[in-house]
Amino acid sequence: MPGIPAEPHPQEALRLTALRRQRVLDTAAEDRFDRITRLAAKFFGTKIALISLVDANRQWFKSRVGLDADQTSRELSFCAHAILDEDPLVIPDTLADPRFRDNALVTGDPKIRFYAGAPLITSDGYPLGTLCIIDDKPRGWLSEEDLATLKDLADLALVEIERLGEAKDAFSKALSRQDRSEATAVSPESLTILIETTPAPLLMTDETGGILAVTAQWRQLFGVSGKALIRRPIEDVMPGYCAVWAPRFGRILAGETVMLAETDLTPQERAQGIKGWHGVPWRTWEGKIGGAVIFAGNDDGLFGRIGWMEETEQMAALGRLAVGMSHDVANLLGVLSGTIELLRLEAAESGNGDLLEALEAVIRRGRDLTRRLRSLSTGKEDRVEAINTAAQIESLVEVIRAGLPKTTTLTLSMAPDLPPISVLPGRFDAALLNLVANARDAMEGRTGSIHMVVSALSPDDWPLGVEGLELRVADEGIGMSEDVRQRLFEPFFTTKARGAGSGLGLVQIRNFMHACGGTVDVKSREGAGTTVILRFPAYNGADQLVNDAAC
Repeated sequence: MPGIPAEPHPQEALRLTALRRQRVLDTAAEDRFDRITRLAAKFFGTKIALISLVDANRQWFKSRVGLDADQTSRELSFCAHAILDEDPLVIPDTLADPRFRDNALVTGDPKIRFYAGAPLITSDGYPLGTLCIIDDKPRGWLSEEDLATLKDLADLALVEIERLGEAKDAFSKALSRQDRSEATAVSPESLTILIETTPAPLLMTDETGGILAVTAQWRQLFGVSGKALIRRPIEDVMPGYCAVWAPRFGRILAGETVMLAETDLTPQERAQGIKGWHGVPWRTWEGKIGGAVIFAGNDDGLFGRIGWMEETEQMAALGRLAVGMSHDVANLLGVLSGTIELLRLEAAESGNGDLLEALEAVIRRGRDLTRRLRSLSTGKEDRVEAINTAAQIESLVEVIRAGLPKTTTLTLSMAPDLPPISVLPGRFDAALLNLVANARDAMEGRTGSIHMVVSALSPDDWPLGVEGLELRVADEGIGMSEDVRQRLFEPFFTTKARGAGSGLGLVQIRNFMHACGGTVDVKSREGAGTTVILRFPAYNGADQLVNDAAC
């Protein structure tokens, strides 16, 4: 029995966006977090202490003392109740509280009888989770001094979480070369934080092959301490380097992504469950290749967790193309706008102004699109905005139709009164264009249609349990097998011919949807086409909408 589950936070979608922005979920254990939970358990004398982060459908523990599980269902979560208030939540005896007495974590292991949790609230007011203490015996109410100590420990945990998020942001910006006029460098501390929190065997080298940083899993795999590895040449610590990796290392430094199949592994690597190695280049803020990142392919989930390294470079390449396009389009729009001003004078006398108004509307949409392309290209679009969904999609439809072959038509069905959603507008555009491009390619030149359907979601329509919006892109193409569908979100996996696709498009869409607090799903059958379904939480704030029809 779950007891009485907590209501969603009043700003749940934005709260989830704030949580995902920290990039802390599913990272490896770290002593700087574990010190906080050890201190909490010792100070309060409890059997369990946790740093708990409340995700959409689960609570995940960044650090835990006295508990084996690394996550539980959100409907069982005490912390989901605690994040609804700024003050700590204290439950002296769970059996005396109707919200929790039937909870499976009370009636079964770990038999919670006492709980106290202080929310981890960001500077912009969003609770990510809690620092909580738990015991299997009821206790009295905490004193004011004890409550203050619990809040202080929660603040320390939040500082560490935000340091982790800032370090990953800095590294991501350096890789993607967001703005060469601003020297976005990665500090040694940021680099160490990034590497240490990647939960898989991974190392980073400079351009000479000297090791800069390694993960704990790499050290365990090869039985070497971290300090002993730094600045040592890669051939000293990687089995079979000279025979297998030496020629490939040069290709990585030339900008290639290199993959090493299981058949090329050493017996030691196979014994550790390694299924292959991947090597990708990393770049300095100046755009120069600084060395290689090499990571093990023994965990499919790893690709999603560190795929942003390669993704940021791919997005930067897309951005450089986009900014060139936007510059040319902007110049053309300027000429058209000036011509319309001249024609307006004649139209005032002839009464033929309707056509000019229509042309001006097209130009306004074009200028908005170029603004969004430029923000995507520079990487500066880091502010989540509430958009008028219908207006945003309509501004792209003609651009999409212009890019389709004559054999392919696009149908658009949008329900009335669609809710606004909170997104990065440029990334929303990129996701939609990517989905349509995939649908177009799946048609393989045959005559048919791509169907875009946009509808509102009620809280009962999907697991998040809030108002939302659903966007479906369906094609009448060749479809795919279940095996292929299961691999769609692996970075670098593609069914297209070599050079025709990077295999990163759906990875970018998945990461974008996670950042929005939404979901992505793919339905397909061989010979029966493919449907991609994006579901977004509705925006529930009061800020001015981007692309508002009134603007």
